[in-house]
Amino acid sequence: MKHRNAHEVIVVGGGAAGLMQAGLLSDHGFDVALVAPNDVEVNAQGPWRARTVALTPSSVALLDQLGFDWEHWRHCRYRTVGIEDADAPVRLRFSAAELGHDFLGVLIELQLLNAGLAKCVYARGLPVYRYPAFHLHADRRLELGDGTVLEGQLLIATDGAQSWLRQQTDIHQSILDYGQSALVAVVETNRPHQARAWQKFSDGYPLAFLPLGNAESCAYAVVWSLPTPRAQALLQSSPAAFLLVLQRHMADELGQAVAVYDQELYPLVARHALRYYDGNVVLVGDSAHTIHPLAGQGLNLGLTDIRVLVEELMRARRRGLSLQHSSVLGRYQRRRRGDNALMQGSMTILQRLMAEHQPLWSIVRGQGWAWIERQPWLKGWMAEWAVR
Repeated sequence: MKHRNAHEVIVVGGGAAGLMQAGLLSDHGFDVALVAPNDVEVNAQGPWRARTVALTPSSVALLDQLGFDWEHWRHCRYRTVGIEDADAPVRLRFSAAELGHDFLGVLIELQLLNAGLAKCVYARGLPVYRYPAFHLHADRRLELGDGTVLEGQLLIATDGAQSWLRQQTDIHQSILDYGQSALVAVVETNRPHQARAWQKFSDGYPLAFLPLGNAESCAYAVVWSLPTPRAQALLQSSPAAFLLVLQRHMADELGQAVAVYDQELYPLVARHALRYYDGNVVLVGDSAHTIHPLAGQGLNLGLTDIRVLVEELMRARRRGLSLQHSSVLGRYQRRRRGDNALMQGSMTILQRLMAEHQPLWSIVRGQGWAWIERQPWLKGWMAEWAVR
C-alpha cells in the first residue's frame, strides 16, 4: 500500500451521477473525494453522438446550481412532445406553452453532459483519484489499483448498473430482463426539428426521436426499443435498409430520413436493489435502480437520489449524527426507494400494455388515447408529472 487518505465522503464513479454527487456535496462544505478512473476530454463541436439523456426542469436546476455552462455545450431545450400509437386514431401533443413553462426538458448528448460536469466540478479543486477501486477491506477501507487506501465515513456508489462497489457488499437486486434491446442511432432528416420531440408506439414498441442541437438542426437521437433479435437484425442491416424500415414507422411531419450513423445496441433490464445501503456504503442512481427507457426518466431518478441524499447528509450534520448512521441512510432509502419502485413498475406495466396485440385491447387502448386527448386537465397533469 502506498499511502492512506481520509475524507468524510468518497464518491466512486466519474460519470454524470458521480460528478453531480461530488460537486453538490463539495458546495455544501463536505470533505469529498471522487474516484474517477476515466477522464473526460470531449470536443464540444465533434460529430453527433446517439447516447443522449433527457433532463427534466428540476434536473436542469440541479445542473444550474453547479454552474453548468449551457452556452458551451450543445443541447436542445425541447418545447413540444408528440405521442402516437399506431393503433389509435389520435395523437397526443404536449406543449410547454400550455403549461406556462419555457421548455419541457433538455436533451443533451451524454458525453457532452459528462464533459461539462467534469469541467465545472473539477474546477472546485476537490481530490480526484484516477485509479479504479480494487479492493474493499472488511473495515470498509477502499484500496485503489495503485495501492492507495482511502478511508471515509461514507462511500457512495455512483458507478453504474454493474456497480463494482455494490457487488462488494451484501446488497442484492431484483432483476427483470425485458427480452428487448434499445437500438440507438443518430438520424438526420430533410426538415429542421424545431425543438420537437416525438414518440410512437409501433407494434407496441416505443420509437423515440429526440432533437439534437438548436431548433434549425435536422439531427435526432433515435431510441428504438425492440425484441433483441429484431434490434440485432436492424443493427446489422445496411444504412439504406435501416432508413427504409425506419421511414415506415415515422410520422410524416418529421420529413424524410436521409442519413444514419453512430448506431449502438444495449440490452434493457430493470434492476432494483433490495436495499440502498450496507454499513457505510450507499447506492445512488443506476447502481441502485435501472428502468425501461420509454419515458426517459433513468438519469432524472438518479439526480433526485443525489439531491435527497445531500439533504439527508446536511440534516445529519445539523443533528450531530455520523453520516453513516442507520437513521440517516434509512431515511434516504425511505424517501427514494418507494418512488423509484413506483416509476419502475409503472414503466414495466405501460410497456406490457402497449405491447399487447389482441384486437379488442387495441381498440380499447385507442379509445383511451382519444379520451385523454379530450381531457385538458389530465393531459396537463401527465405533462407536469413527466417534467417535475
